[in-house]
Amino acid sequence: MRKFLTILAAGLLLLASFTSCSKLNQDMNFTVGYSYGLHFADETVENEVEEYIKNTFLTTAMRPTYYGKIHDAATQAAEFFKEVVAKPEITEYFNSKIQDENDYVVIECYIRSEYGDCWIGTWTWKWSDPQPNS
Repeated sequence: MRKFLTILAAGLLLLASFTSCSKLNQDMNFTVGYSYGLHFADETVENEVEEYIKNTFLTTAMRPTYYGKIHDAATQAAEFFKEVVAKPEITEYFNSKIQDENDYVVIECYIRSEYGDCWIGTWTWKWSDPQPNS
């Protein structure tokens, strides 16, 4: 009886793993999303930067939706995120606000589907990055 239960449990575990892996290969909608962290010595600047992030990154235009398999959606989202954080106006804005060696901004990109989130990348602006006009 014990042997039968072991074989049954192994079979159920194998079946569950095949079922969950098949979800990774389905065509689904994936939406880009962001989370962020920031710290500034000046609280007024911190509030200003947080408002900028909300108005820039959390808009519909910055949250495209991709349809397809997770690998393809993740590749497209990574390219999109790379282009966004490389925009001179975004980098210049964050670098202009960083005035203290402990100031930083971190933006994290992910894609969300009905099965959860998938991390795409993280970008950080901090004091040790090259400062404009210096």
